Amino acid sequence: MIIQENTIIHGDSLTVLRQMEPESVDAIITDPPYGINYVSQTGASIKNDKSPFIWFLYDAFRVLKSGESGHGGLICFTRWDVEQTFIDAMKIAGFNVKSEVIWDKVYHGMGDTKAAFAPSHENIVFAIKGKYSFPGSRLYSILCHLHRYVCSLLLRGGLYSFHRRSGQIRNTRYRSGTLQ
Repeated sequence: MIIQENTIIHGDSLTVLRQMEPESVDAIITDPPYGINYVSQTGASIKNDKSPFIWFLYDAFRVLKSGESGHGGLICFTRWDVEQTFIDAMKIAGFNVKSEVIWDKVYHGMGDTKAAFAPSHENIVFAIKGKYSFPGSRLYSILCHLHRYVCSLLLRGGLYSFHRRSGQIRNTRYRSGTLQ
């Protein structure tokens, strides 16, 4: 499968990744099912959420460009109680796990309202393939504006991103250590 530059692909990762050429992807940003068997108050559930969905990682590693090309980053959203499962699976797949990043979402999410703290953050695991260095300066591990950091962290060019507060889609460009 040949992919045009700046393309977002929507589909089943187990099918799509296997059709892609080796080392054909600059960065992977994913929020896989955590394996918590989530069911909403309306009864809606998440597909493949019975156990941590790690099965895409081998093919993700295969299609990701090596860090020697100046790319090769994986951003994987997770949750505190299944994070180690994802980290272990990433290492087995070949990734070098570099750090945990916390996204401060400002507003709290779902969960047990009577016996657990209201989560206002998301855990993110940052892993690489091969050698990798940040474009520009080192970034902080607590993020308040996720889209800007993901742009500067992984991509060296343009990226269309969703601005959380305004709801606008913007073309964000990274140049010489600054975001424009």
